[in-house]
Amino acid sequence: MRVSLATSGGLAAALQLGRPPLVVDDTELPVAVAGELAALVAAVRAEEPVPDDGRSRDASTATLTVTEAGTTTVLRRSDAASSPAWEELVTWVRRHAGARP
Repeated sequence: MRVSLATSGGLAAALQLGRPPLVVDDTELPVAVAGELAALVAAVRAEEPVPDDGRSRDASTATLTVTEAGTTTVLRRSDAASSPAWEELVTWVRRHAGARP
């Protein structure tokens, strides 16, 4: 499984222009850590997305692209429509992007 994280918008949008997405590839992780990633992705996939009420015009948006077994899924949430499972996955990807065993 390969997961990439890109962010856009928000008050710091200009700081993110041109930055490549953060990428985590489970083939480069220890088995236990790769299992954590799979569990976090499964939790986000299983939940109903929180509706974005549109009231937070300065919210940033995180986009996770998950590629697994030849299938790509794009998951997108704004700060105003995140959930605990979403935040945990985004934080995990930020912490482990580029990690080596």
